[in-house]
Amino acid sequence: MRTVPRPIPAHNLFGDHGPRCPTCSGLGRILLLGSYGNPTRSASSCRCKGTGLDLEAMQQSKIAALERQLAALQRDYMRLRTARDRRPPTLKNSRQYWSEMIAWATVDGTAVANTTTEAILFPNVTVPANYMQDGRVLRLESHGRWGNVVTSVPTMTWAVRWGGVGGTVLATTGAIVTPAAATTAAIWSMKVKITTRSNGSTGTLFVVMEVAMGTSTVATFGTVAQYGLVQFGGSAGVATPAAVTADLTADTALSVTLDWSAANAANTATGHMHTVESLN
Repeated sequence: MRTVPRPIPAHNLFGDHGPRCPTCSGLGRILLLGSYGNPTRSASSCRCKGTGLDLEAMQQSKIAALERQLAALQRDYMRLRTARDRRPPTLKNSRQYWSEMIAWATVDGTAVANTTTEAILFPNVTVPANYMQDGRVLRLESHGRWGNVVTSVPTMTWAVRWGGVGGTVLATTGAIVTPAAATTAAIWSMKVKITTRSNGSTGTLFVVMEVAMGTSTVATFGTVAQYGLVQFGGSAGVATPAAVTADLTADTALSVTLDWSAANAANTATGHMHTVESLN
């Protein structure tokens, strides 16, 4: 049976196939006298082990090549990770992350005057179904003028409702006692913030409002002499604000209303400016 010889190890007689062994000057194969596996003493003592190659230099070269590849992989990894971390948040369901004016008045609202029936100061703003998702915040700002008559010292109740005049009260100031002196065409201002706590058919809205009523002369609100009054309002009036349950899954009217305790032609309030912003 013919024996298949084992392959001869790599050699480098003239240094053409790799770094030349400095000990044998690349003559490793020439020094391998005799059969394979039984080198002469000269070949066995050479650090090239008869290959004629500088094995140590080749090993260092491979290590250096691997280190360069590793450094390149590390640079690619950091570049990709940095690009990933700098990506903007993914927008879903038309949610934006900047303030946007969504409604405004370009004409005066109808005056609420000579009546004891609660009425809107501006046309209702329709909030689309499912617009009030978790965390959505709306900011309302309204401004106008008001006046009152001294007779019976009427009170004014400001409110924000979900669903029109007959809808759910989101916030109210309660009855504010007007000045003992008559007021004519004084300025009023209202600020409201609506935060969505949870959405759905039984969603919850947390609302706080602030109403400022000025006068043209020093007046007395209740027992305090001043140029005006600032009154806060929540779900239950001036104290203990709480979230209100509301159906957020249908198109719904958002209303700013006023109610006088006594009817008189001088008891009047008109809205001049009204804006609704989505803050997120």
